[in-house]
Amino acid sequence: MTMQPKLAPLSGAVTLLLLLTAALLLAPSCNGSGAKGGGKGAVKSSYPPPQEPGVEFTKTSVGLPSQAMDFIGMNGFSLAGAKKSRQVFFAVPAGDEKSDIYVRDLRTGIRAKVASIDRMVPGSMTADQDGKYLVYCRLRETSKYIDDPGIDTPRDISVPYRYDLVAKEEKALFDFRDPQWLPYRNGNLVPLASPDGQRVACLAYDNDLSILGYTADRWLGDFDKIKSGQHGLSPDELAQLKKGMTTIFSERPFSDKLAELGLSAPASEEPSEAQRQMVIKLRDSLPPPQWVMLLWDKGEASLIPVKLAAGSENRMLSLTVVSNSALVLTSASTEAGKVGAEYFTLDQASGALQPLLQLSGMPMHAMLPEGGSELLLLYSPATADAKNLENYSVIRRQPLGGGEGSELKLEQNYASIADLSPDGKQMLAQDQFDRDLYLVDTGSGERQRLMDFVAGSEVGVFLPEGADQGVFLENGILFRFDIPAEPESSPAWRGKEQFKDYDAKAREFLDRLGFSPGEGADSSWEGREGIGLNEYAGVFYDPSHPDAIALLRYDLKRQGFDSLFFPNGYNMDAAPELDKGAVDAYGAEEIAKAALGKVGWLGENAQLFQRGTGPLYDARSDSYVFIYRDGYNLPDSGPWVISTEATVRVVKSSGRIAEMNLASFEPVNEPVLKATDEEIEVAVRNYKETPMPPQAKAFIDVGGKRMVLARPRIKELGPAAYALPAAPKVYYEVDVFLQKGGDLLWTSRVDAETAEVLDQLYFMPNLPNSPQV
Repeated sequence: MTMQPKLAPLSGAVTLLLLLTAALLLAPSCNGSGAKGGGKGAVKSSYPPPQEPGVEFTKTSVGLPSQAMDFIGMNGFSLAGAKKSRQVFFAVPAGDEKSDIYVRDLRTGIRAKVASIDRMVPGSMTADQDGKYLVYCRLRETSKYIDDPGIDTPRDISVPYRYDLVAKEEKALFDFRDPQWLPYRNGNLVPLASPDGQRVACLAYDNDLSILGYTADRWLGDFDKIKSGQHGLSPDELAQLKKGMTTIFSERPFSDKLAELGLSAPASEEPSEAQRQMVIKLRDSLPPPQWVMLLWDKGEASLIPVKLAAGSENRMLSLTVVSNSALVLTSASTEAGKVGAEYFTLDQASGALQPLLQLSGMPMHAMLPEGGSELLLLYSPATADAKNLENYSVIRRQPLGGGEGSELKLEQNYASIADLSPDGKQMLAQDQFDRDLYLVDTGSGERQRLMDFVAGSEVGVFLPEGADQGVFLENGILFRFDIPAEPESSPAWRGKEQFKDYDAKAREFLDRLGFSPGEGADSSWEGREGIGLNEYAGVFYDPSHPDAIALLRYDLKRQGFDSLFFPNGYNMDAAPELDKGAVDAYGAEEIAKAALGKVGWLGENAQLFQRGTGPLYDARSDSYVFIYRDGYNLPDSGPWVISTEATVRVVKSSGRIAEMNLASFEPVNEPVLKATDEEIEVAVRNYKETPMPPQAKAFIDVGGKRMVLARPRIKELGPAAYALPAAPKVYYEVDVFLQKGGDLLWTSRVDAETAEVLDQLYFMPNLPNSPQV
């Protein structure tokens, strides 16, 4: 499985599509069936919805529709896939240093929790092909090893485990308390399992040698600082440093290595020149750290020292493939300034690396298809000077037993997002130019488009056995879709014509603003429905002008656009009043008002909402941000409630609009306003675990509080925490200043009924126009 929760390199018209997913996030290897797709095994029925009631979420674009299976969040998760059993496993944080592991069965649609693991290392999980075993790393518990202080360096030791999903048993594969294994304790082990889960391997290095080198260098640096007097320490701190420098001569592995060299540390109350010379001898005697393969094979653990050729002892290695019979390792090219890699097989008896392949380019995916006789490799080749990459991919088949191998040039670049079937005959991959998803025949290069990817900052893919289903990860959500034999002939296929109305609406909206995407501009659209969303997101781009990109979001309920974003500025015609060149704050405000007036957003009661003592300037984007608000009076009580808000970001250096967001809510006719000024002030002053510093000369502007409509968010949805928008409510907004009339410290949003503080927007003291969120 190649579920890759990473940002793929974007180009041209899709450089930045994060705006299109912002609304969602704020609302919070198999037998292929050939180039024609799923064949007889293609799934015809619709997929069961997620198990959470009322949380159905679908997305549609040109191509096959997809449906959300699980919400797994964006941080601290692990993913693994069992291709033959058609299962996707994912681990999510569960509090108290635990991770809950779930499995989603693609055959039945059922999700189940399978285990809860302590101190699991995010991203370390893999599975066998039949879904019987999971392999992952756990951070060992330091307190259990206090009888051996030497193992406490480094503290975060990762220990590989295998979890038997049938017997519900967890087993540690290597014991780093054993003297044989102790030097190879690492904090970044990445275990890989064979297809049947009976072999687990990970590459490690002699950590004791690394610690020795680091400690010796640090000791010598501290010695020089002490002798020069340039240490900046108090007498007590200096005495403590000297004591530690003297004590280190008796600690493992320092003392052990000194004994090997026939050295004995001279007695001294503080670091001496004799000790300095000893540390220099120790450092200069250290060999490069020893690479070892940690192998667990059918219950037996072994350690295989890896033998590197003379002159290459310092090269970095990585473990690429583990099978029942072979271990394949990779090393970056040793030629400076050039892109390349070398592949080796490991002789498990001698530890020798046997050269397999020298590659000019960047490898991305490698596997041993069923049978294990050849390495299947997907890579981006290098240019003639080997310093850059070509914009296409190559599939190489390299026999493990030796030989020239063969290559197939693919006209497209799939190198970042792809997954291969166990027999190596098919690939689910994303074209890095148009960002669309394809099913590719690895023998012929023939491909079938499955769907457009209009948006998505985080994408990974999974192709289970049969290639009649596909799974992708996008922005913390797992989606599933069916792959019929002829996708574009399938009744489920949606063509570009179904989005033509939104194309026309977008052109009219841009034209009203005074922008023109040009006659050669094209567009892509994506619909999102569920978890509080009902919208279309689109991108306008001109293939001849890659920077001329406009991203838009259309609200189906409001029947209007609520977001416009130019990620690269805009190389398109603009009305004179929106294109004035470099501006100051006053000129930027005029541009913002002109833009909002063109789309009819500024009403009679609209007011400029200005946090702080001056216009909000964001130094990170070199832009001024203007917020305009409008609203209405509540029945009987009379206070003005803000229900409409428009935000415009204008770049200072160019005077051009970078972003415009429009938000509105349905009126609330009977709000219950119970929180008193005193309750609000206490809540703001003591918010969460970071109360206002007692010494701060703070002024809480309760008298100037504003009432706003906003959507609260229900969290803890699904196996991972997620935000589900609820009905709009009335909140107070209260500003806190360092002193009356001084710098703004933060703005708090407080529930009008309970005085609960919902969130805070922080500003850096003494820099009132530079927010820190």
